[in-house]
Amino acid sequence: FPSFSLSLMAVVQIFFGLMLMFGKLVHTGSIVLVIATLLINFYIHDFWNMSEGLEQRHELQNFVKNTGIIAGLLILSAVHPGKYKLGY
Repeated sequence: FPSFSLSLMAVVQIFFGLMLMFGKLVHTGSIVLVIATLLINFYIHDFWNMSEGLEQRHELQNFVKNTGIIAGLLILSAVHPGKYKLGY
């Protein structure tokens, strides 16, 4: 199951990332990527289950970074891509 989940997550991120870049499925893609990033945050970067140390601080940094990515994706889902998309 973990290898399937990893493969599925990679396909989802690549597909919807490309869709966002080209201005297609922007709302759907950004919401799907928000959900994927939330799952990654809570299942992989669970710094609250670690003892104090360098590894915990690294996971906290990734958690906060992903929270910023989620904020950007939510903003993108609320507005049209407009001039920021690639292509025509």
